[in-house]
Amino acid sequence: PIEDIKELEEDSEVKIKGTISNIINTEKMAIIEVSDKNDSISVILFKDGEMSLEKGLNIEVQGKIREYKGEKEIIADEVRIENFKSPESNQSIDEG
Repeated sequence: PIEDIKELEEDSEVKIKGTISNIINTEKMAIIEVSDKNDSISVILFKDGEMSLEKGLNIEVQGKIREYKGEKEIIADEVRIENFKSPESNQSIDEG
């Protein structure tokens, strides 16, 4: 969970999964607010091309913990969009 990550030391390698609750794009980077059920954390992603990240997407972030103005954040090395199946597609049909 994100709340556990906030307890880690700076420079710790982390991997989190969550939902983009907010995103601010600048010319050189994106500041992504990633949320799970209990908490949220800022993820800084330096751009090296076009990204199609938007609010509501489920993502996995790998990176390092940094502290900025007293708050923990993640400097992303890698961001992947997760493809979650909708619950309907997971139901099996029992042909009795």
